[in-house]
Amino acid sequence: MLIAVFKRLLRRLGFYRPGKAIPVRRMFLETIEGLAYQEQRPVADVADDLLAIALDQLAVNEASYRCWQSLTRREQEVAALICLNYSNAEIAQLLSISLSTVKAHVHNILVKFNSQNRSDVKAMLSGFDFTSWFESKR
Repeated sequence: MLIAVFKRLLRRLGFYRPGKAIPVRRMFLETIEGLAYQEQRPVADVADDLLAIALDQLAVNEASYRCWQSLTRREQEVAALICLNYSNAEIAQLLSISLSTVKAHVHNILVKFNSQNRSDVKAMLSGFDFTSWFESKR
């Protein structure tokens, strides 16, 4: 039954080819069956919900990445530092630019991310590892 759910999903996404086996790790099947048992729901419903959540998260991640790519190199640096909890003054000092320039970059970032504040940008980019990214830029 669970395999049929995966086949339906893959067919809907255009990845399923009839006659070709879909490898599913036993561990995943057992985990989904365990969740279904705990929630007293059909296995297919739990699998559908989990796959829907995963696809939703993938869409969010892709949207965040598109926003990231829309930033200039300098805006990316500022956004990364925002995500690392640097203040505007600290960003200005680190990047050797004026405070007003940092504020302009922050404004542009907020516009491109369609955000109201820095917290929204941080939330959208929460899956990015800016610590190692910023270290590689130094």
